[in-house]
Amino acid sequence: MGYSKKFMQFLYLLISLFIVLADQGLKFYIATNFHLGEVQQVIPGILSFTYLQNNGAAWNVLPGQMWLFYAISIVAIGVCLYFLFNKKYKNVWFDVGIALVLGGIIGNFIDRLHLKYVVDMLQLDFIHFNIFNIADSAITVGVILIFIYLVFLTKKKISMTKKYELSVENEKGRLDKYLADKIDDLSRTRVKELIDDGLILVNQKVEKASYKVKDGDAIEVTVPAVKPLDVIPENIPLDIIYEDNDVIVVNKPQGMVVHPAAGHPDHTLVNALLYHTKDLASSPEGFRPGIVHRIDKDTSGLLMIAKNSQARESLEDQLAHKTNKRLYLAIVHGNFAEAEGTIDAPIARNPHDRKKMGVVAGGKHAVTHFKVIEQFKGYSLIQCKLETGRTHQIRVHLSYIGHPVAGDPLYGPRKTLKGNGQFLHAQILGFKHPKTGKWLEFKVDPPKIFQETLNKLRRNK
Repeated sequence: MGYSKKFMQFLYLLISLFIVLADQGLKFYIATNFHLGEVQQVIPGILSFTYLQNNGAAWNVLPGQMWLFYAISIVAIGVCLYFLFNKKYKNVWFDVGIALVLGGIIGNFIDRLHLKYVVDMLQLDFIHFNIFNIADSAITVGVILIFIYLVFLTKKKISMTKKYELSVENEKGRLDKYLADKIDDLSRTRVKELIDDGLILVNQKVEKASYKVKDGDAIEVTVPAVKPLDVIPENIPLDIIYEDNDVIVVNKPQGMVVHPAAGHPDHTLVNALLYHTKDLASSPEGFRPGIVHRIDKDTSGLLMIAKNSQARESLEDQLAHKTNKRLYLAIVHGNFAEAEGTIDAPIARNPHDRKKMGVVAGGKHAVTHFKVIEQFKGYSLIQCKLETGRTHQIRVHLSYIGHPVAGDPLYGPRKTLKGNGQFLHAQILGFKHPKTGKWLEFKVDPPKIFQETLNKLRRNK
């Protein structure tokens, strides 16, 4: 069972606090009940209590250098707090290690501030070892846990290196802009980073980002794998429409991101799914287990989730061969003369605005079918069927034909219907069950604000 990030942070701070209290409590007991240098056996032949005042580091290194230890302690405490509160993708081994180190550092720091020395009292009788305390023990164990995580438990980069080979034809302009326009996953900044790393070659040579491409140039691009994110399960309610041992069908609410990404490390559908079940198909990227297809943050509706590799392969194959069924409801600007239609227009990154997609010559093949259901004053309710699945496809295509989705902050006009983003809802989802082959089809009503807006439009006809 998973817990929220805030709860885990609170738990780690409790671990640190426990170390501090245990350390200071034992030090107080030793200082008030033992004479300096006195020894008492606790476990014969194994452990004894003694009383030592250490004004240096371990093994009495740098004795009397209090200001140095003050500075080191303050920096170390700041670093530990940074990792506990600002590290986006967390691992329990690493974080428990940091919590132990933090508690140990604070325990000894209190001694140095108050006493100008550190009280040590633990002595191992079976081995010749330096006398230490609980704080030292916590720091040692914490460092070992961090080491184990970094060396043995860090998720290895999955071999997802992508390679692109492009031949320049009828193109001019800078190399970085050319590649950013041609490869959806790359920005000009990322292209510059790859050039600096020697991962982009033009005619077998490394060129600058400002290099002017020309006809006939052969460009090779190698995009290394991105380290998978360590996604935390979160107790977020899910509207599960169907679930068995192979698939989950979930009704994603408007405003929820599907999987973690830059700017959205948590509170996503994946975080919620990981809390709900451990049975999710692994993903090459690591941060989107179970996810077969996506819908935008402010688009509501049905998604199919794979619980094992066989299900993932089957569902992805159905998407690729267009044998599944995906129908969307949309409230759009304007009225239609035709009852239905097809938009066949290639989609790529907008060359003038990297945050947007657009209909761009040479972009990826994209087809959207639409059918008019109802028309109102200045708006229409339509049903869209996806033949392909490009980023923002419905929103881009409808904007392209002059009927942008109402409420769309990216592709629509400023004067639009008030809501929580675009009025777009994945209403119907159908597919063959990955194991039984049985056809499954599901339908969910749009969210409340969508239905209330439709009722207002009907009253104002």
